[in-house]
Amino acid sequence: MLGPSLTGVLARMERDGLIERQRCSQDARRTVVRATALGLAKVQALSQTIEAHYSWMAEHLGSSQLTALYDLLDQLIALEVPGGQLQKSDHATSEE
Repeated sequence: MLGPSLTGVLARMERDGLIERQRCSQDARRTVVRATALGLAKVQALSQTIEAHYSWMAEHLGSSQLTALYDLLDQLIALEVPGGQLQKSDHATSEE
């Protein structure tokens, strides 16, 4: 993510009470970012929702189709990466 894009994302997260930002006391060029209690609660809720969705997909698609989907998505993402380098996915299974 580009710096200006990240700055905007962090500003919105801070506005929404999800994070706190403060200048580093040892180096004023750096900013320390911390999740707030609300931010951590959102992460927990989203994590549970995401895990439930992945379980649902695995149940309905099966392991081999889910792996194929991940591989196709990795290829799609690689098209957007400068140089198009595609690395072996983290979700490959021993079935390959």
